[in-house]
Amino acid sequence: MDFSEYTVWLLKTALAYWIVFAIIMPFFLAGELIYMNSKKKMTKKENGEWQQINNIAIGMLVVFFVINIVDTFPIIKDAVGQNYVCVKGEYSIEHARQSKGGGATEWVVITTDDGARIALDYPRGKDLSELPDDTCYGTVWYSENSHYILEFIPDEPTDGN
Repeated sequence: MDFSEYTVWLLKTALAYWIVFAIIMPFFLAGELIYMNSKKKMTKKENGEWQQINNIAIGMLVVFFVINIVDTFPIIKDAVGQNYVCVKGEYSIEHARQSKGGGATEWVVITTDDGARIALDYPRGKDLSELPDDTCYGTVWYSENSHYILEFIPDEPTDGN
């Protein structure tokens, strides 16, 4: 089976994490560059304040970098190794209550024939319009380590309709 389409979706998902990092990074580093250029003109107190602010900014940037590494490593591992799993089961969408700070979160839950429940996220760059909005039974392809749904193939109705 050709998994190239799945691989592209996963790589787009991983890339989206790093695009956000690339947009934020210049703002964090700009403060450091300004500090380095104007360090000679500052008083000792101003120098200490700027240094603290920049240390916090660089620390936050490092933390954000590490979080991105942790979040994207399973995605890259799945894409490179083509670690895709196929299961049959009941497909349903579950929602988390909307929080004050953001919108409602939704994910796909697959209940396999043996009763196991697998929660899957949506990859970026995938057209989700073909995924059903209600509960149904079928075959699901997903990424093994990062748990992104890649394809849902509904079973044909057995009653002839």
